[in-house]
Amino acid sequence: MLTLADLFDRNARYFGQREAFVCDGERLTHARYAERSRRLASALHGLGLRRQDRFAILAMNCLEFYEAYAAAEYGATILVPVNFRLNADELCNWTITAFEQQNARNRGDIVFGCELRVFIDIAFGDFRFARIFLG
Repeated sequence: MLTLADLFDRNARYFGQREAFVCDGERLTHARYAERSRRLASALHGLGLRRQDRFAILAMNCLEFYEAYAAAEYGATILVPVNFRLNADELCNWTITAFEQQNARNRGDIVFGCELRVFIDIAFGDFRFARIFLG
């Protein structure tokens, strides 16, 4: 069965130097997209995420969001996009609920990817259960 990760690799092989994404002036080829996504999947695995584990990303539309999506495919994990328009209270409530569900399944920590460092610091304070991954 062909997976999305297989398609990313196929695109890298056949269209490696062609642009896959252009966002805010940044350009990413298919080959670079596949390589960066595999590296992110490996890093998440190193943080303890395993098959069917969930990780969240809080980001506006950016290349890193698409890399996280592909990393989830490569690592057989589940990407949970978080609405960047949530206010700090809503984000905290969402995080607590997600953490409780994750703990109920004995699935470990939740990893957040984020380009909005100040917002995360305000929203999470000293929450010890969320690991922050900053790309």
